[in-house]
Amino acid sequence: MKSPYILCIETSSGYCSVALSYGNTLVSQAIENQKNKAADKLNLLIDEVMNESKLKFKELDAIAISGGPGSYTGLRIGVSVAKGLAYALEIPLIHVETFLAMKAQVEDQCKSEFDRYIPMIDARRMDAFTAIINSQNEYILEPQCLTIDENLIDKWSENYRIVIFGHELDKFNILLQNKVSIIYLNNINLEAKCMMFLANDKYLKSQFEDIAYYEPKYYKNFHSSRK
Repeated sequence: MKSPYILCIETSSGYCSVALSYGNTLVSQAIENQKNKAADKLNLLIDEVMNESKLKFKELDAIAISGGPGSYTGLRIGVSVAKGLAYALEIPLIHVETFLAMKAQVEDQCKSEFDRYIPMIDARRMDAFTAIINSQNEYILEPQCLTIDENLIDKWSENYRIVIFGHELDKFNILLQNKVSIIYLNNINLEAKCMMFLANDKYLKSQFEDIAYYEPKYYKNFHSSRK
């Protein structure tokens, strides 16, 4: 099987970016650095990536979408565009879990391995959408919304070397200072290129979504609790 051309769309962070991959190779990427601009900029980013690559839309093999959790508005816009493209081009739609893509970005940035990876996305007050992932991309704690406090962080880090990461998480700084077993990265703003390995793997396994019924994972029905 030839390597697929996959258009990866990321809007879950409130920012937006688009990447074109050929198998596990990045062909082109475009990023909008201003927040909440997906409605205005996403289609322009897609055109920019396609024009730069000189690839025609009909040559695409699949569309991949970063499907949550994350910004409700960002997810809604990104999914709408991704579904529209996949339907019009009659090609598969691939769901990429946002937290696994964030983990891939941390691995690329840090060049080291941790026992546990804990992504966080702000959910107001002291709440965050979060999960615990091991080095094999398996969930130790399934994605959900939790109230983050020092006791919870101490429980997570007991006997493990962990990395907690996300973007615009300043409200958690005081909880994470002086934690020797924790690496804290507050500058992980997910880029679409970090979706491509996950998207390519799903393509090769024919793990596609039903375009008509696909919805992003908002996780809005989870209530904050301690796990």
